Amino acid sequence: ESAVAFKGVRHVIRSLIGIVPTLMICYPLASKQNMNIPLLILGIGISILAYFIYELIATKNAKKLLYAIPFYLIVVVFDLAFIFGSQAIGNSIINDVPVQSDIQSVSVICIDQNYNDYIKVYQKCKAKTIDYENKELIKILSDAFNSNVATIKKGSQIDTNFHSVYRVDFHCKDGKNISRKVYIPIDDNTDNSEETLYNKIYRLMKSDENFRKAGTVFPEDNEVKKVYITDDVGAVYSSQFTNEEIQKVWQTFRNEYVSMSYENKVKACGYDTKYISYFRIYVQGYTGVDAFYNEYNISQNLTPRTYKIVIEILSKYQKPISSDVADIILSGINENHYFDISVEKVNNMDGNSMSYIPEMVTTLNKKDFENFAKAVKILTDAAQKDCDMSKDNVYLVRFNVDVEEMPVQRFEDVNGGSYSSSDFECFVNLTDEEYNKYCSIYDDFTEKNQDPSLYSE
Repeated sequence: ESAVAFKGVRHVIRSLIGIVPTLMICYPLASKQNMNIPLLILGIGISILAYFIYELIATKNAKKLLYAIPFYLIVVVFDLAFIFGSQAIGNSIINDVPVQSDIQSVSVICIDQNYNDYIKVYQKCKAKTIDYENKELIKILSDAFNSNVATIKKGSQIDTNFHSVYRVDFHCKDGKNISRKVYIPIDDNTDNSEETLYNKIYRLMKSDENFRKAGTVFPEDNEVKKVYITDDVGAVYSSQFTNEEIQKVWQTFRNEYVSMSYENKVKACGYDTKYISYFRIYVQGYTGVDAFYNEYNISQNLTPRTYKIVIEILSKYQKPISSDVADIILSGINENHYFDISVEKVNNMDGNSMSYIPEMVTTLNKKDFENFAKAVKILTDAAQKDCDMSKDNVYLVRFNVDVEEMPVQRFEDVNGGSYSSSDFECFVNLTDEEYNKYCSIYDDFTEKNQDPSLYSE
């Protein structure tokens, strides 16, 4: 006899089928959320329907459905046990609130990706176990936690759109540790100062020497699983590098990083938003059970040995654009197609970017496009020549012109995938005279490439 027809097994399977839909409505009840009545009716209806359909399929006897009715109590009993059991556990947790005077120290880290720029992912893994004994920090987190608890006890929900989320371990004087999520209002200025609680928490954490050390700690070699060489917008150059070359770049960067001052490590890690480099190293790996990804800056001033190696490797692979591609770019601009042209100096990130959208209302005329095409021709002429990457006048030029004839290229991304793009980019050497001439025409075109209505009185 099959398992579905076996009486004992049939009761178990039938009850489980009936329980699953009702769990949809039990969870909101258990967590004291507002009940959605249509969802409640739907859940009960699906549960009853699934319960009796299974019985009918298993027994092939409609009369036996009557005998199955009492066993539906198993579903009801399980759901009630789930609700009251979960509420009991929840009440125990929510009432386990440490008294502020009993807290010896706290360990805290922001786990909200939208508000976590102050420390990188690898360093966050290392910083989450730091014990902070700062009384002001303890008070902020304790008060916020008590406020969260009061909100939940009132039956209200915390709006996560307006709160940053922290994982906080409260270390009590009696040796007890209480780990909780604490929600901090994003724009809360409780002391009427211009400093938000988010920024204040960061400032207090940063005042601890252990946090500063953790913020610049470098991954161990056995923790790093993947290394990519990227540019400032995330394009991956690793496909142009052999594994040996990537490892050479990584180890050279590691050696330079270890000997840096704390201030330069801050720049290399990307904490100093005023310091931007063109080349980056992007790493992925694991530290313990935590996955991490980090990005580090490479520049001529900050990491000269690493920068030199990257430039030497790229020099072997850089190819000029063809005259056909150059002609397509220029014709697209002359014919008023959408285009996006950018120029960046590699060693200091000076440069500009120009986008033109045909649907925009501007004061541009045919002569303006012809003049700008002349400026772009300076770039396309340079892009058709071999670039000497060892010189100081190296610029990265990106061309994106929306014309059907534009060839499509394939690129890698840092997640191991690939994507197609009609963007063309290449390194070029531009003299000061060429760059200044381009910028002069660019400035004139930019001034006219505006919607006049935005500036009318």
